[in-house]
Amino acid sequence: MGGEQSTITAILGPTNTGKTHYAIERMLAHRTGIIGLPLRLLAREVYDRIVSLRGPNAVALLTGEERIVPERARFWVCTVEAMPTGGGHDFLAIDEIQLCDDPERGHVFTDRLLNARGLHETLFLGADTMRPTIAKLVPRAQFMRRERFSHLVYAGSKKISRMPARSAIVGFSVENVYAIAELIRRQKGGCAVVMGALSPRTRNAQVALYQNGDVDYLVATDAIGMGLNLDLRHVAFSALSKFDGRRMRPLTPSEIGQIAGRAGRYQQDGSFGVTGEAPPLHEEMVEAVTEHRFAPVQKLQWRSSQLNFASAPALIASLEARPENDLLLRARPADDLTSLKVLSAQPELAARLTARADVQLLWDVCRIPDFRSISHGEHASLLTRIFADLHEFGRVPEDWFARQVKRIDRTDGDIDTLSKRLAYIRTWTYVAQRKGWLDDESHWRGATRAVEDRLSDALHGALTQRFVDRRTSVLLRRLKQKESLVADVNDKGEVVIEGHVVGRIEGFRFRQEETSDAGEAKTLRAAATAALGPQFHLRADRFYNAPDTEFDYTEQGGLMWGDQAVGKLVKGSEALKPQVHAFVDDEAGADVAEKVTRRLQHFIDRKIATLFEPLMTIKNDEALTGLARGFGFQMIEALGVIPRDQVANEVKELDQDARGALRKHGVRFGQFTIFMPLLLKPAPTRLRLVLWSLDKGLQEFPESPPPGLVTIPTPQGQPEGYATLSGYRPAGARAIRIDMLERLADQLRSQNTRGGFEANADMLSITGMTLEQFADLMQGLGYAAEKGERAKVKAVDAVVPEADKAEAVPEDTPVMDAAQAAPEGGIIEQPTPETPADDTLPAAEALPDEGLAPIAETPADPAPEEPIAETPAEELAPGTAPDAEIAGPEMEVFYTFTWAGNRQRRQGGGGRPQGQGKPRANKGGKGGPKGKGGPRRDDNKAKSFQARPPRKEKQIDPDNPFAQALMGLKDKS
Repeated sequence: MGGEQSTITAILGPTNTGKTHYAIERMLAHRTGIIGLPLRLLAREVYDRIVSLRGPNAVALLTGEERIVPERARFWVCTVEAMPTGGGHDFLAIDEIQLCDDPERGHVFTDRLLNARGLHETLFLGADTMRPTIAKLVPRAQFMRRERFSHLVYAGSKKISRMPARSAIVGFSVENVYAIAELIRRQKGGCAVVMGALSPRTRNAQVALYQNGDVDYLVATDAIGMGLNLDLRHVAFSALSKFDGRRMRPLTPSEIGQIAGRAGRYQQDGSFGVTGEAPPLHEEMVEAVTEHRFAPVQKLQWRSSQLNFASAPALIASLEARPENDLLLRARPADDLTSLKVLSAQPELAARLTARADVQLLWDVCRIPDFRSISHGEHASLLTRIFADLHEFGRVPEDWFARQVKRIDRTDGDIDTLSKRLAYIRTWTYVAQRKGWLDDESHWRGATRAVEDRLSDALHGALTQRFVDRRTSVLLRRLKQKESLVADVNDKGEVVIEGHVVGRIEGFRFRQEETSDAGEAKTLRAAATAALGPQFHLRADRFYNAPDTEFDYTEQGGLMWGDQAVGKLVKGSEALKPQVHAFVDDEAGADVAEKVTRRLQHFIDRKIATLFEPLMTIKNDEALTGLARGFGFQMIEALGVIPRDQVANEVKELDQDARGALRKHGVRFGQFTIFMPLLLKPAPTRLRLVLWSLDKGLQEFPESPPPGLVTIPTPQGQPEGYATLSGYRPAGARAIRIDMLERLADQLRSQNTRGGFEANADMLSITGMTLEQFADLMQGLGYAAEKGERAKVKAVDAVVPEADKAEAVPEDTPVMDAAQAAPEGGIIEQPTPETPADDTLPAAEALPDEGLAPIAETPADPAPEEPIAETPAEELAPGTAPDAEIAGPEMEVFYTFTWAGNRQRRQGGGGRPQGQGKPRANKGGKGGPKGKGGPRRDDNKAKSFQARPPRKEKQIDPDNPFAQALMGLKDKS
């Protein structure tokens, strides 16, 4: 294979020495040339490079599955196995000659070393470990050593999350490669995947993904150690052992050096290390790799190329012949020899081997690689079918071949499915490349190539979809190219840059989707926010001009623009003057932040002025002076609701003019609470709780009760004062709304709290409670509730004696406060209800606020009941026996309520319930001086006993209309 007079040169050295580049230059300097490469991938790369220099018509590509042979081809690029053996080329080169030591393929490289020659020049390219062996086997060979262009250093162990950019992580199984690629996608945004099993089209697309900067990481098998020229700065080993086809074995120093040497191209230094579960490299190993000193190759794999086709046994014997040179080691049986033994052992097939041509045909069929890697039996069955067809018909049946190809021609499925289909189509591509095996060779070569291209594209798309975040990769590439990015925000608030959604704008903050590690996320955020600058300004202008109806606040103090949070309230100098903290990214700029803050402050100020207008009116009323103005400011500080017992002294000090002035502003002096009815509506209540929570510095704001409820469960675990600010007063298990409580107090003022009274329908209607719930409420208000049972009287039979009807006192009859009615230093023995409301009556504005005492109706002695004659049972009509004697009367539960305030104080019960006013005299139950308190009854009615003599009666102002009414009552008495 070539002339004996050609020059033979072995160009040896570590990786990154430019050996392959030198060989291409030397080949193009000759009229014709051929170069053998270790991988189909590398052969395609070299082919494309030479085509760019000499044109497609001058270059041929010949691999096991690909054949591009122009009529006037001058330069041939081949895999080592596919190199034609006819010779006749001026130049010949074999790359990666150190693979003569490979257990699987080494015999092919050894054959080329011993027998392949160019007519004028022959080059062997590889590691320096081959020098002694080449010198002995090829004595005429000259040696040229090339030094590495850059330095290689050991970087130790690194986590994948800390892997520098432009790194390759090497795995030694498909599963390992996929697992690492998935991890890098989550942490780094994505990676390219390169494996020897990939088709050239898929591999080139993946390499382009990396070389173009779309991704900064590459995950590969040891295929990258075979001459692939990549822009790598660091190579990390995820394992230090691999499966060589038969067993797991550790990597040799030369294998590690071959792979690690891919880091640092040309004059750029590179580094290597380990990652994952791989242990750190020993110092001896590190020194050998960095100094490029490896043990020389001692034995080369060899198999005889002098084949005997006389018979199948003769062919097998020639393939198993032993070498005569001690430097050569007989290769272990390869797949083709194994298949030959299996097929020749079949009787029906052995009967066909009657001539040398039959044996040679059988050998050609057995050399079809087992791309599918299913099983030896399955592969042997396929080879048997192909050989039988070729031997019987001289061709592979086109219809059967078409069915095999059509079954594979599908681009759906996941990565594993597409990879299997690619492996299958490689078998049929190989068959189509064999001359004379198909009727229409050119058609099927194109058809199988087209199927492989479609599957390759689909596999590239599947790999990219699974292992690359396209948004991050595209944006990072544009950033590296320092190109301006154009951002757009759609109607969903999504931020779209270069057609990719990178996050969304929420108010004036950019929320980036978490798809990369911290470093890349920071870079991507910088790109996005820089592109979003104009968007923030446009958004701020629209925000500033938006009406207040587009804004709202939450019960936790948040400020909303539609459904987007744009800020929050913070404590101000006063409860009614909160400040605003706007949610604006720093990247938006100070102008945007100031505009958003100013607009939010306008909104909340107007909202407070609108909902708390009565308080604002009090604050701004200059006519309020003295005590009235002071009490008004207390109302403002309390946000319009104050329990009366907290300001009892202040209320006493207010004269009627001061109270009247406050009433004009909507202040109601209730029996239990001083409040402003307009501020009990749901909207002011909701805002009041927010402002109160801010002023108190609460971490979590309590929510306002649902609107429209008269009573709610008594709040538990809430800050002190929450119930009052919510507009409710706790009383037992439930809390009652304070305005409804005042209506109930109006009802209670007309009851006999000493002798006891029952709840009527109006009381239950006001509270919306059952009788049991009402009893609990009354006890919470300081009343004693005595439960009893009695026979239920039907409505039609109920007769109320005239004597039981209370002699009602007109509601507008004024009575004096219990404190005024009692003599100085006197003690009133009977229990008293709470302080009555000042604003109970419609005409309350014209009445004094203090001095109202409850007027109780003490029922007269009931008239004696007349006996009812019983009808003897024998006189009843048949079938009308009295039911009472059988079931008894129907019973009903009732409660009798009496004021328990004084009793609680005597028994140490804690006094009045919290928030209640001081007890007042019962209407009719307490006789004040000169009979005040109600119409005079007979001596059997309730009387008041005093421990001290009555104090001197105060003089009554004759100009006071209340005093005139009281004098009239005295005269009537």
